[in-house]
Amino acid sequence: MIKLTQSLYREFAIDNLCIAGGVALNCIINSAIRQHSGFKRVWVQPAAGDAGGALGAAYSVYYAHLSGVRNPVKQADGMQQSLLGPSYTQNEVITALSAYGLNYEKVEHDIYYRKIAAYLADGKVIAYFSGRTEFGPRALGCRSILADPRNSEMKAILNAKIKFRESFRPFAPAILEEFADLYFGEGPKNRYMLFTENYFGDHNGHQAPHAVLIPGAVHVDGTARIQAVNKAHHPDFHQLITAFYNLTGCPAVINTSLNVMNEPIASSPEDAICCFLNTEIDILAIEGLLIDKKKIGL
Repeated sequence: MIKLTQSLYREFAIDNLCIAGGVALNCIINSAIRQHSGFKRVWVQPAAGDAGGALGAAYSVYYAHLSGVRNPVKQADGMQQSLLGPSYTQNEVITALSAYGLNYEKVEHDIYYRKIAAYLADGKVIAYFSGRTEFGPRALGCRSILADPRNSEMKAILNAKIKFRESFRPFAPAILEEFADLYFGEGPKNRYMLFTENYFGDHNGHQAPHAVLIPGAVHVDGTARIQAVNKAHHPDFHQLITAFYNLTGCPAVINTSLNVMNEPIASSPEDAICCFLNTEIDILAIEGLLIDKKKIGL
């Protein structure tokens, strides 16, 4: 891949490279291309697998056959944080919870995030459901399982009790964009978990000053597949992580997809409820409602 992209750079002598296809979901490859190809900016389509090919097909028809006009807007997120799937109202969620006989706590907006932060700080694992479903294989803070990255044992807990997969599988940090340089060095950070970054911003493993350790979200080689969470593009998730930061001094949470191994990411409230009930997830936070497994006797 490095040789291919280096050849493309020599041939076309342009600064921008776009990558798609299943191979583009390999964060290590993407990072190596960014570092060694010569291209100054590398863009990877968040739904870069087979499903994402539908997006390219639609654009191809629009531009080539329907005389569509390109209207790029600088500084805008054209992928809309990849939150392109269905969303559900709180009333629809309540209907789904009632069908399962689940009691819930309805919480005001600001208190909601503070309660979630307190659960995370207490070591609880949270299923978080908010807004539109992500388009692509990576949970980006709308259909997510969240946990405290300060706990070095959290990776083993999540793999054994919730994801039901091999214990070595790593997890990624979702970090407030304004803190990303402190933890992972200067430079643009990806919003879609598609590149790896060196932890604490240098290649010698030195801890950045005033940074809270996040061992639960770092790979064994000292890198992490980060999601930089931008306040303008992802306000709800940014507010949640900010509440956790205000409580703990840690500006990041573990963020993994709301599913178990070999299952697709939860999309509907029913999907989220089934994942919650059939794993050892402690709390379901869904559209302003909180369901505590202990309080409902499960």
